[in-house]
Amino acid sequence: MSGDAAAKPAEGNKGELSYHYWHGKGGGDVPLPEPKKLTEEEKAELERQAASNGASAWNAAGTFEERNATSWAKARVGELVRGLEGLASGDVTVVDLNSCEGEANIFLVRGKKRCGFDFELQLAWKAVPAPGAIEIRGTCKVLNFCSDDPDDMEVVPEVGHKQAERAADEAAALKKVKSALTPALGKVLAQLLDELKAK
Repeated sequence: MSGDAAAKPAEGNKGELSYHYWHGKGGGDVPLPEPKKLTEEEKAELERQAASNGASAWNAAGTFEERNATSWAKARVGELVRGLEGLASGDVTVVDLNSCEGEANIFLVRGKKRCGFDFELQLAWKAVPAPGAIEIRGTCKVLNFCSDDPDDMEVVPEVGHKQAERAADEAAALKKVKSALTPALGKVLAQLLDELKAK
């Protein structure tokens, strides 16, 4: 008996629904299984399982899922940052969030939720460097505003329109802004991460 003859019965035993059966037919498309509509009970059970581990209804097993939370996080950063006023005994206030670049994501990996963000911010601020001094305004870059290592956050303030006759006040304002915003933004970062985890 040749090797080919011995192989034929083995192929026939694989069954008509196996990959080998359709592949051996010369190939064409393997038919897809018929879709099955879930009953209301099955649908409710999937949603209950997904809700218990934070996954979407389609991912009841919680294997892997990624959700983009950038839009929400950027809007929330704006709300939290614009609320920073009266810092350094009322001398420093964040006027606005000029820009927020980066992204925030929520990951579900094997039923465990992980989330994080990495942003670079630019704020507008105003400060009174000393009692009776003229208010000074400027911008502030916030680098490494990220959940991975909050201690790496860097606050870099700049004066908007420098004037030679106000150099001492401007230097005092920059120092005051940096010392006031660094801990305040650290709290904003921690709050944003807590709220992202709760989503």
